[in-house]
Amino acid sequence: MHALKVTAVHDSKQFDYVLSREPVDLVVVDLNLGREDGLAIVRNLATKSDVPIIVISGDRLDEAEKVVALELGATDFIPKPFGMREFLARIRVALRQRISSPRTREQRSFRFGAWKLSVKQRRLICAERGEVKLT
Repeated sequence: MHALKVTAVHDSKQFDYVLSREPVDLVVVDLNLGREDGLAIVRNLATKSDVPIIVISGDRLDEAEKVVALELGATDFIPKPFGMREFLARIRVALRQRISSPRTREQRSFRFGAWKLSVKQRRLICAERGEVKLT
């Protein structure tokens, strides 16, 4: 309906697995993760990648929490509750900004069939066989 492919994960271990196997254009992090710290996930991802991060939260509505999330690397912060049209609009904005970013245009990652070559990370990955060691 909206031409978006969504992969849901429930913890940072699953999240790291998905990031190692699939290209990700945008990440939505709910700060209410139970046992895990959503802000730590934002910090960790922002240091590894330039993927846009949208943070959502219902509990942490004070300005300080929003500022912390944005300072750690979040692209946007959406307090709950929110409407689906607003959420999709913010996703489209974040994706547009990423496409027009000079860093994204210089990104050197290529897909061919089941293979993905990341020049930046120096990794060749096959969906069926896993990572191929490069020398």
